[in-house]
Amino acid sequence: MNDPVIGVDGWKGKWVGVELLQGKFFAVQVFESLAEIAENPKRAVIAVDVPIGLPESGPREADAMARKRIGRRSSSVFNPPPAFVLDAKWKNYREANDESKKRSRVGISAQGFALMKNIREADALAREDQRFHEVHPEVTFCAMNEGKPPEFPKKSWNGQAERIALLRKHGIEIPTELSDPAVGVIPPDDLLDAAAAAWSANRIAQGKADAVPDINQRLERIWF
Repeated sequence: MNDPVIGVDGWKGKWVGVELLQGKFFAVQVFESLAEIAENPKRAVIAVDVPIGLPESGPREADAMARKRIGRRSSSVFNPPPAFVLDAKWKNYREANDESKKRSRVGISAQGFALMKNIREADALAREDQRFHEVHPEVTFCAMNEGKPPEFPKKSWNGQAERIALLRKHGIEIPTELSDPAVGVIPPDDLLDAAAAAWSANRIAQGKADAVPDINQRLERIWF
């Protein structure tokens, strides 16, 4: 398959995209929106590190299974907000949290609510564009490492070296210096997360990917 794929991670209200061509590093770019990424019809798969497909209430099976899969890195998987918060009128965390408790007796994590701008954008596009798939970098790195979660946290020096080595093992060599000033300031963990998402995107494009809880539908699934 000769069409590029792209892995995407949120950063400072924008999106970091790492593009692969035939499984190898091709480019890294900062995008203003996911819609901008989707404008290129040649991108066969767009894998995004953000929940796509929110539950009406309670946790998603995908997140519970992802936490179990990655063991010591399980704290990196949070429960996304319920589906009603996709309505843009829910701008205030306290009000949305109170409403969630009224509806299901379960509150909303502040971490999850802080990502609602990204979640709304991804959810809306994914329902119209079949190329969008949800991924989680730590689940991907675990899959890269023969089912063993990374030993060190992703923001640590050892953790970044560990993840760079895993990407390199699977043929993704990120340049040691990025000449474009717009991408040269991207934090290492965000760039590595986007690269991991790209690896999963390539597996999806090849029909080799797996997902939790299963691969029978595209949404409310974490692919790797």
